Amino acid sequence: MPAPAIRFHSEYPRFKPPTPLRLKRWLKTVIHTEKKTPGTLNFIFCSDKYLLDINIQYLQHDYFTDVITFDYTEGKIISGDIFISIDRVKDNAQTEKQTFDIELSRVLVHGVLHLLGYSDKAVSAKALMRKKEDKYLSLIRKKKCNSFCKPKTPDMKKYLLLLFMLPLAWCMHAQTKTTPAAKTTKPAAPKPPPVKDTSLCSKKWVLIAVEEWAVESKPKKKQADDYLWMNGDGTFKMKINGDDKAGTWVKQAAYINFTTDATKEKFTFKVESAEPKKLKVDYHVSDMHTLFTYEVK
Repeated sequence: MPAPAIRFHSEYPRFKPPTPLRLKRWLKTVIHTEKKTPGTLNFIFCSDKYLLDINIQYLQHDYFTDVITFDYTEGKIISGDIFISIDRVKDNAQTEKQTFDIELSRVLVHGVLHLLGYSDKAVSAKALMRKKEDKYLSLIRKKKCNSFCKPKTPDMKKYLLLLFMLPLAWCMHAQTKTTPAAKTTKPAAPKPPPVKDTSLCSKKWVLIAVEEWAVESKPKKKQADDYLWMNGDGTFKMKINGDDKAGTWVKQAAYINFTTDATKEKFTFKVESAEPKKLKVDYHVSDMHTLFTYEVK
């Protein structure tokens, strides 16, 4: 499993968040202030269309939004995947007459506040969440940083020292050119990536039971040859309802996140119980839960 960290990923062409290290420190401060501990947080910056597809597929909402949060929090360890539409952030910044950097920071902390347990459904809850956003945005405005503050006055002592050191560095470089280079050894080959989770790997898990419950429960039949196979290198193959799927997987705490190679479909299993020869997982979409039971064959 990867070490807990805050990571930024971009599915939006030529986009990188401003001052990423500073933003990560700021988000950690927000979590610590709320008496929680940062876990693994993935921020994925994407387009309107990208986020709309996720909204339809996982939440059954056919409309644009600026942020969608998938919560993997366990106890006081705050973890999750937060998808942010850069197109929405740009439009909202113009509507609110705000800079892009400030509006992006608001959406970042909005997603983290959802993971911390805050909601924006009711009017009172939405007002509290807005108050929290303003509180933490005031922290990032106070700190000195490229995107939010004026640059510091240049330190003339450093410039003078640099001008003095340049001729010396040039002389040293010229001397090394005349000296024969030492024999270099070939670097060692990189080590293979660690096994994701040996307790689940290299076993053919055959589906033996399916239980489904929701507001309107419907029976679900399993195919005779449905199975799940997870390799230690992070790849998987499965057949469910007669459909073949293959791609990559990663386990975070009690969750297994899958991404298919062909369609880049993403789905998550929550591990309910794991025995040497029996595995139970919960696949939750909207108000529908499906409990799959697998056995090793």
